[in-house]
Amino acid sequence: MRRSYELERPFVVRVAGLPWSVLAAGVQRDSWARIQQLLDLDDAIAGRADELSEALYEVIGRLHFAAVKPRLVALRRTLYARRPPRPADWPGDLRDQLPEHVVDDVEALLLLLRQRAELSRALREVLTAEARRSMSALRDAAAVPALQRGLIQASPSLAAQSRRWVVGHLDRPRPRLLLGLAKYVSRAAAKTSPYSTFTSIALGDWSTGGAPLRIPVDGPLRCVPELDRLMLGQVVERLLAAPGAVGALPVRLNPSAVRDAGTVTFLGPRPGEAIHSVPLGRSLALCLDVVAAEPGRILDDLVALVAEKSGKEPAEVRPFLERLLHLGLLEAQQPVADQAPDPEAQLADWYDTIAAAGRAAPRSDDGETVPDTGRSTVAAQLRRLHETLHANDEPTDLAAHDRRQRLLGEMVAGVGHALGLPWQPDDRLRKAAFHENAVLVGRAQAALPAWEPVFDDLNVVRRWLGLHDRMLPVRIALDAYCATRFPDRPEINLTELHACLQRDLAAGDSTADWSRFLQLGRPLAAEDLDRAREPRLRRLAELRRRSMAIFAEAERDGTTVVVAPERLAALTATWPTWVTAPPSVSCYLQPRPTGQGLRAVVNVISGGHGRGRGRWRRLAGSLGPTNHVVEMDTDAPAVAELSGTFGVAMNLREPTAPWEIDYPFTNSDRPVAQRIPFGELVVRRNSQSGLRELGWPPLRVPILPAHTGLMADPLMPPAARFMFAAFGQSFFLHPQFPIVTVGEQRTEGVVRQPRIEVGRLTLQRARWTVPASQIPVRQPGEHDADYLVRLARWLREKGIPSRSYIRTVTEDGPWQTRVFDKGRKPMYVDVANPWLLSVLEHLCSSESGSVTFEEALPDPLSPVGADGDPRVTEMIVELSERRLHV
Repeated sequence: MRRSYELERPFVVRVAGLPWSVLAAGVQRDSWARIQQLLDLDDAIAGRADELSEALYEVIGRLHFAAVKPRLVALRRTLYARRPPRPADWPGDLRDQLPEHVVDDVEALLLLLRQRAELSRALREVLTAEARRSMSALRDAAAVPALQRGLIQASPSLAAQSRRWVVGHLDRPRPRLLLGLAKYVSRAAAKTSPYSTFTSIALGDWSTGGAPLRIPVDGPLRCVPELDRLMLGQVVERLLAAPGAVGALPVRLNPSAVRDAGTVTFLGPRPGEAIHSVPLGRSLALCLDVVAAEPGRILDDLVALVAEKSGKEPAEVRPFLERLLHLGLLEAQQPVADQAPDPEAQLADWYDTIAAAGRAAPRSDDGETVPDTGRSTVAAQLRRLHETLHANDEPTDLAAHDRRQRLLGEMVAGVGHALGLPWQPDDRLRKAAFHENAVLVGRAQAALPAWEPVFDDLNVVRRWLGLHDRMLPVRIALDAYCATRFPDRPEINLTELHACLQRDLAAGDSTADWSRFLQLGRPLAAEDLDRAREPRLRRLAELRRRSMAIFAEAERDGTTVVVAPERLAALTATWPTWVTAPPSVSCYLQPRPTGQGLRAVVNVISGGHGRGRGRWRRLAGSLGPTNHVVEMDTDAPAVAELSGTFGVAMNLREPTAPWEIDYPFTNSDRPVAQRIPFGELVVRRNSQSGLRELGWPPLRVPILPAHTGLMADPLMPPAARFMFAAFGQSFFLHPQFPIVTVGEQRTEGVVRQPRIEVGRLTLQRARWTVPASQIPVRQPGEHDADYLVRLARWLREKGIPSRSYIRTVTEDGPWQTRVFDKGRKPMYVDVANPWLLSVLEHLCSSESGSVTFEEALPDPLSPVGADGDPRVTEMIVELSERRLHV
């Protein structure tokens, strides 16, 4: 049967930079096994002591000798406290006062107590020996080139200290060094977050047979460095501050600008992106007409053209145009395209051009002109920086890489000094200035027949997620707002709609039903939908409850909730037309081979349409054309990605959509024919869903805006964030915000959520959320063995596994701060590994907030064709409805 979906190419594989064995080598297996035996003994001792306490209570009640009773009472208390009695008390004459079966029970309990004491002594000895081996394992992991190279980027000082330890120049490393290394080793071996050589990526192709997943980890590694876009922006901004520099730049009309009968409305510069409306007088109209008719003309030429057409002097026209540039109605196009592959070289060429014209005289922060001796070297420094940055190096040659990084830091500091930028030439500058990604040279291969059953279930989940889309209430509320605010207008300009909405929200009419749903900076409360006056919002609340009921009523396999995909598929068929399935999703999956076939664990599901795919293609050096048009079904919506990087390197990418929304204050290198000006987008009602959609008059199909970079959605500029929330796609499934909350168990402040499975997919891992104050902490002077036993007992009582990923959640500060707190990122810990245990202790040192323990699922994957050493592996697969292939 033909699938109703298709898989975009290529898929992406992310592989941990260190094998799992580096973590396993640090585990104190013998000690941990003895600790479990101790806990078992403690359970047996507790049971025996309770039974014996009852038996002694009955014996004591029947005794008539007053002199013996107090001694038996003391014996009962001693044994109940799990302590051996004094030799004078047992086996003295008290033995003769007890029935034979009670004497046997006492002896059995004392035997268990002696076994425990012996096991506890042995544990201390074994623990000491294994601690030394575990520390050696950490030092061995610190010596691995992949970790050292990543440390040179992430923490140069930690890299230098760790190298001293590795080569034997540091006998007693400080606890802070060990803790830092433990965190980075955990990150490099247990996560796939793409930072330097802590993780490597590879593009992949689908095959008709072979292994479920073959990863080229045995092949060469290529490292791709990139200059930080915020720092590049500061360089460009300083160069443009030179007198006359802006006059040599092409000028265009702000693409968000919209004219009506008497005003021009547009988005101002970032970060505030204020919405401006200015009167459209004759002089302004003339200027705008000239700019529109002469795209790409530099400011000096436009001054002359406007002066000629208006009959005014250039000296009178220039200040007017400069005010429009300052306000943002006109834009001076920066000399480097946002997606330029070689921005340093482009900037150097442009700087040479304006320097030759006598325009290059940048000013420092105090307004003074930078001396010519500094200015004359800027272009040469930028070229040397470009050459050094893009020179290939051997990933395992750490000394050469360290020298190169230091040289790059000095070069960036030199550029900053020449331009009068307040940069400090230290390790912090070097860390901030560059980002490096590791790419496996070679293609991964995945056998599609093995994966198809997983993707069939994933497609069902894709459709089901349409109901639980966090932005669906926004789209319903926007339709209600438009119907009230613009009752007689079938089309509303997007810029105008955004401006009106922000004014109405700022007016603070809290009684408006749509108000709380369209304030994107405010998280919705669970009861908001039920309290809404809009019928569709209340219906949405009811539909979501019905959806959750399927999980609540589902069968359980132990502590796992198991739902058949067919049940979700049947549910989606009953939904109203305004609940639509996301047409394309990007899925972060971890393969989970089992005896019953291939399964997968879902990490994240976000909107698709090429999200991240262009980024990874760029890093992997795809040979595809930079500017291209993708043919689409003329009846299908047109996917349009957003221009610009917004100062974030993770937004550097190749185009994956056939159209681009031209956003204010971005510099695209796409052909004009592929760009849709933001100010030309219109909002209208979709005849099928009844919700609002985007349109563009030259095209008769809807426009689907797609965020194809990897920047977090809440950090997007305000108008872009509104556009994506109302008409695009965001995150649908994220471990930080679980969708399925049924089956929670609350015991003494601990919230346990079961594992959620749909067919062959694990949608949510089992997790335990615990107040930080409940987690056992090491007491002053407490022996490691005693603390480990106490911690292990607590984990057993709460049902928390010894291996898990933890997140810390603070309750302080605004929710935006809490969402982006570093503690939200998962950190792998194993309490049987002493240096990973130190990470847990450090992260939980504060008694405020809570800690979430998430099961470590699945086991690491052994890459086919490699040395067999398992590595944590993640696939990013884009699944789309067949008609929306882009």
